[in-house]
Formats: sequence, structure tokens, C-alpha cells
Amino acid sequence: MINDIGDFITSFKRAYQALEPKEKNFFLQHFLNEVEENKKSSNSSSNFMNDFIQEFEKVGLQDPNAEDKNFIEEFVSNVQEYFNSQQQEKTQLENSTQHIEKNNNEDKKSATFVLPLGFNFFNQVLNEKIDLLRQEHAETLKNYGYKEDDECLFSQEKIDALKNQYAQSYFVAFSKKLPDLELEFVELNQKGGLILESKNSKTLNQTSFLELASKNSPNVKELNMQWAEEISIKNVINNNRSNQYLEEDFIETLEQEVKEQIPLQQQNQESNHSQSTSTSNEKSNTNSNDENYASLADWFDKIKIEHKNFKLTKQDFKERFFKYCQNNMNENEMKILLILANKTPSKLNKEHQEMIKNGLEAANTNSKLMDKGLQYCIKAQIGQKLEAHEQAELKEYLQTHQHSSDPINQKLSNAFAMSNNANIISNLGGSLKQEQKQEQKQEKSNSGQTMQHKR
Repeated sequence: MINDIGDFITSFKRAYQALEPKEKNFFLQHFLNEVEENKKSSNSSSNFMNDFIQEFEKVGLQDPNAEDKNFIEEFVSNVQEYFNSQQQEKTQLENSTQHIEKNNNEDKKSATFVLPLGFNFFNQVLNEKIDLLRQEHAETLKNYGYKEDDECLFSQEKIDALKNQYAQSYFVAFSKKLPDLELEFVELNQKGGLILESKNSKTLNQTSFLELASKNSPNVKELNMQWAEEISIKNVINNNRSNQYLEEDFIETLEQEVKEQIPLQQQNQESNHSQSTSTSNEKSNTNSNDENYASLADWFDKIKIEHKNFKLTKQDFKERFFKYCQNNMNENEMKILLILANKTPSKLNKEHQEMIKNGLEAANTNSKLMDKGLQYCIKAQIGQKLEAHEQAELKEYLQTHQHSSDPINQKLSNAFAMSNNANIISNLGGSLKQEQKQEQKQEKSNSGQTMQHKR
């Protein structure tokens, strides 16, 4: 037997290793499910998976190839993990069933019941709505990549959520017919049945409850149809966007705009550091630079590598960006976001700008945000109301930055002074803009006087 199973395992290994990671998970799940189904249909008392694993391990012990051993150990581990999770779910289901039976068998006021719920009406409405979407928004769906009629417009997760809403609307109508039972909705089980708890069940058991329920079934056509409103073209598009792969130019455009704000001297220092780490002084200086700007540039590099290897969606990218803003971004990097939010003209599109605003909202809760003036800048940018003293401090902060020796501070002050953003506090941008123009006018006047003197 060992030779036959050994040949099988060798062929199995080659086929399994040729699969992509996601394909491996899909294959493993269906392979084990098929084994379980065959076991049920054949009424076999033998445990195929135990025998299979034992033979796998025997081959692993006899095979001198370390790579094959690692593969066998990994596969056996995955199988065991799957069976453990299945056993845990089975135990939970048995405990739930025992809990229901116990409550039903005891003569007490509180009890749990299962109410079977058909989804024929739900499926009818769902299909009709989706057909209507395809007819009325054919061009829009085509633009978002939906080509075939049998291609699902909603994920299974979304459909399950709609089912849950439908079940709860059914429960509301049903519970109104039997107010004396004081029913509460617990959950929708895997078989599509409502698990309900009665606070005043009297002497009901599961059988008598079902008899009572059959006489008080609500008309499904009279249920609250709010759940059906979510079957809309807007939600189809939102679902498409959340699952849309991240385009390289989307991240590269944002990265380029960010790097353009980093002072040229700083960029050169970072470039030199990436090419050479020969002395401890260079490391020390670059660590200081990293604290100012380089970590954001590094973050973009890491994201691009991750995207290359795992194909991130736009939603993945945005969530990582917001997390970075909230937990890792330092104050100089926050200044860069503020500059980009007010920069005109800009290469960033509306989606970029919305992402930056949400990033600033996340940065506003960052523990590294210590500077009050910068905090007021962020609050003003995201539309939060500032008190009078905060407005005064913000104005002073930006005026001071006009004459700063740090280029990033000057850019921040200029960006706010020239901003037409309605969310910026009233008259602040205008007053700074006027003062800036006066300073520029004075500089031109001084320059003219100098030229005349030379002549």
C-alpha cells in the first residue's frame, strides 16, 4: 500500500504546489468537504482522513528530501487545523441544540425556539431588483466592468446581510401577532431559521410553538421593505470600488506630490543614506532625517512592494494609509498632507483629496501630534469649529512660519494663506494673504530702490 499511496502523494504534491495561495485554500476546503460527503453517502465507519494523514506522515519519514518533508508537514498541519475548526463548530452547534432542547423540556417562562423561514419572497424581490438594475443601468454597469448577465452584482457577504435584514423584518411582524410571548430576535442560523427567545413561553415546547406560529404567519408582502432599498446601482458601484484593484498611477501620483514637498536638501540626504551606510555618523544623521520626512517615503516604498506581491485593492491602500496617519505619522508629515490639501494647481484628483482629508481626520487623534498650532491647522482643514483663542493662535502660528528657516514651514504658511478652502476659518486665509502681498510689495519696492541706487 505504501508504494501506491506514495506515488499518489507525489502526484498530489506536484499538483498542490502548482496552485496559488488562494487556490490552495479553496482546494483544501472543497477536498475535505468532498471527503466528508463521500463518507456520509457510503456509510463507511473508517476514517479516511486519519488513514490519509498517517500514510502522508509515513512517506515523509521515509523520504530523504527535506523539501518534501516540509510540504508534507505543512499539509498535514493545514488538514488538522481545518478539522479542529470543524469540530469546534460542531461542538458549538450541539451545545446550541442542547440549550434549545433543555429550555423546551423544562416548564419555565423563558425558552428558546427555532422558527423556519423561507426565502422565496426574498429571492424573488432580489432577482427582480437586480434585473431592473441591469436594464436601467446597462451602460453604467458596463463601464464598471460587469459584462455578463449571470455575473453577480453583489458579494455573498452583502446578500447574507440583506437576508438578515429581511429575517428581522419578518420577526418584527411575527412578534406583533404574539405579543404575550415577549419574543426577542437572537440570530439567523445557518439553515435560514430564526432563533427566538421567549421571556414568557408558558408551557410551550418547540412543537406547540410551531403550531402556534403557523396560525400567525405574517404576510411577507406586507413586511418592511427597507432592506430592498439597498439593492441599488449606488451600492453596486460602491461594492465595485471597494474591490477595485489599486492602480499604480493612483499611488504614484500621490507619492510624487508628497515627495515634491520634501526639501531638496532632505531628499539628497535620504538618497545618500540609501546608497551608503559606511559610518555611524551617517546613520545618526539619517535617523534624524527619518524622524522628519523619510518614514512617509519609506511607507510608500513598502506599500508598492506589497501591492506588487499581493495585488492590493484601493480600499486596502486607503485603510493602510489611514492607519499610518493615526499611529505612525509625525508632525512634519502631517504638514505635507496639509500642504497637499491646499495646493493649487494639483495633480491629485477628487478621490486623492478625499483620502487626504480622511487621513488628516485620523492624524488629528495621533499621539505624536503635540504642536497646538499644527493641531488647529488640522482642525480647521477638516472643518471643525475653532474657538476665538484657537483662531488667534493659528493665525500667529502661520505668521511665524512665514519667516521660518525650514522650507516645509514656509510652504505650510503659504498654502494656508493662498487657500480658498471654505472649511478654513473665516477671514484667516484672507488676512494672511493680504499680509503676504504687502510683504511681497515691500520687497519689490526695496528691490527697485536698490536698482535705482546702482544706476
